[in-house]
Amino acid sequence: MVASHAIIKDLVDIKMLTSIGGSLFAETVTASLLERGAYRKYLERLRRRMRDALGSTIQTLEDEGWEVFEKPVGGKFLWARVPHVDNAERLVECGAPLGVTVAPGSYFRPGMEPSPWIRIHAAFGNEPRAQAFFRAAAKLK
Repeated sequence: MVASHAIIKDLVDIKMLTSIGGSLFAETVTASLLERGAYRKYLERLRRRMRDALGSTIQTLEDEGWEVFEKPVGGKFLWARVPHVDNAERLVECGAPLGVTVAPGSYFRPGMEPSPWIRIHAAFGNEPRAQAFFRAAAKLK
């Protein structure tokens, strides 16, 4: 024997944690999904759902008087602002009581300078809390 069972067990655990590959079972299932096209079909459904959510969220924002920056043709994020709000921190404050967390544009600026823009994840744009936030924020003075 090269080493004790305890050492071998520890080495096997370390190999599993640091190995790029997974178990034979996981690799076989993954290969099967890829070969049968199931994963491709899943991604196509997901892309359709995200495209629909993106379009719906943009429409809702515009209906509420928001400005959408460069309407994206894909992806999951969009940038929007309420025209008369100069600092998105006001939108953060507006969203908090509604249970909506907002990513203000200042988070994405090198010096954290104030920004009127927020980044919105389109997949959540049709949820009731998001809809309530869009309406409430549009009414800010």
